[in-house]
Amino acid sequence: MKKVLAYVLPLVMLSALLFFTLTSYSKTTTVPVTKLENTEQLSGRELAKRYCTMCHLFPEPNLLDKTTWTDKVLPNMGLRLGVKDSKTDPYKDLDPKEIQIIKSLNIFPNNQIILDDDWEKIVKYYKSEAPSKLPVAKNNTPVNNNLMPFEAQYITVGDNKMPMVTMLEYNKKTSELYIGDFNNLYAVKNTGELTGHWKLNSPATHAEFRDNKSPLILGIGHFAPSDQEKGMLASLYPSQNSNDNIFIQNLKRPVHFVTGDLNNDNKKDVVVCNFGNYTGKLSWFEDFDLNKEHVLSYLPGARVAYIKDMNNDGKPDVIALMAQAFERVSVFYNQGNGIFEEDKVVEFPPVYGVSYLDLVDINKDGFSDLIVSNGDNWDLSPIEKPYHGFRIYLNDGKNHFKESYFYPFSGCSKVMTGDFDGDNDLDIVAISFYSQLDRPNESFVYLQNDGNMNFTASHLPQAKDGKWLTMEIADFNNDKKDDVLLGSFIYNISEMGKAATSAGHANFSQVLLLTQKK
Repeated sequence: MKKVLAYVLPLVMLSALLFFTLTSYSKTTTVPVTKLENTEQLSGRELAKRYCTMCHLFPEPNLLDKTTWTDKVLPNMGLRLGVKDSKTDPYKDLDPKEIQIIKSLNIFPNNQIILDDDWEKIVKYYKSEAPSKLPVAKNNTPVNNNLMPFEAQYITVGDNKMPMVTMLEYNKKTSELYIGDFNNLYAVKNTGELTGHWKLNSPATHAEFRDNKSPLILGIGHFAPSDQEKGMLASLYPSQNSNDNIFIQNLKRPVHFVTGDLNNDNKKDVVVCNFGNYTGKLSWFEDFDLNKEHVLSYLPGARVAYIKDMNNDGKPDVIALMAQAFERVSVFYNQGNGIFEEDKVVEFPPVYGVSYLDLVDINKDGFSDLIVSNGDNWDLSPIEKPYHGFRIYLNDGKNHFKESYFYPFSGCSKVMTGDFDGDNDLDIVAISFYSQLDRPNESFVYLQNDGNMNFTASHLPQAKDGKWLTMEIADFNNDKKDDVLLGSFIYNISEMGKAATSAGHANFSQVLLLTQKK
């Protein structure tokens, strides 16, 4: 039964803490690309390897079809090497401020930095070696929909007919679900009571709840790809003690943060993932002080971070998932005195589109494993990819990670774990946001853990009732069992029409609540 939350409360406007208009951008580091010399004898593959690997892992031709290489990816790569293309304008439809930033970074140089003959060899190589069509993913995981442990309910808040949920976070202390529906933030009890409604100046992407203090809310600034520093981390409302008020501004499209004491001074610090677009960074702030920032990486694409002592030396390390072509999982080992050393423990080609990382001991051997989803399909190659899905990388006890399981899942946007069948092991749930909507009832999948890295998959018919960008695991109904909450994001009218066609209706709730069956 669809539950409609119809409570109407006066809007609680955010304090001045959450409003600013700064548009400056900070010093950034970009990857240098220089012209290679003495390349006459090199083949197209050799040239592609040399130029491509200046920025990211080498993408084999078979990762994309011939048309996508020719019409999308290669023209964009050419622009980054100064090769002009009359059919492609990298600044089309961009905000003038974005154009100014991109030009200042020399992302698309005016002067060509590759010889014409060399560029023609690279193009010919990809055209000749790429397949006409990518193969269909082979999924060896058995499917049994009778194992689905959940029953579905709907949570609808506000009057937005087109849900745009960018955040779901559950406050255990107050038993409230915080729903970020673009510039609206709602707090909802499991009784259906709407306990708070705030208007934000940008979509919320993450939150953390503190005892007897205002929640911390991360605002992305620009939801669409951007290099403007419009994001912020701030207290939701003012506290009586001014020391409890947090305000870190000038963040570059931040999507996640995590708190912990990184320098052992008994004060909380915060790691912020500035996803950005062409530029970004992963950094931490001592004691939440804007003037005490330490940059771990100047690369764009920081998606999610964890704080955990990975090598048992008594010092907390930072584990981060990096996207935006520089795709990898890195462990930043804490050397003490504010110094961290990066170890790239898993790397991916740029077309993989990594989207989330769950750091969890999936096989219960005492070591943290990695579960990585990849399915971001909004860039230059929005086609079905057989390597999209999620992968489990087991830790050998020395922080060497080996792929031990792969579940193909087109457009996978997030993967998480919990015990959903009461057998004291970790099962897996995952959602797809970037898929083509041809199999909408499969946009959520539950994988029952059968032991020894074997799983059985189940799908839910109600998964067709949204486009799932966000997911949270919490005991929402207080029955001491893990529930799953899915947040729907439909980003424009055209997508709304497609979703309505797939679902068979046009009435979409913000949240799909999945509670364990009695």
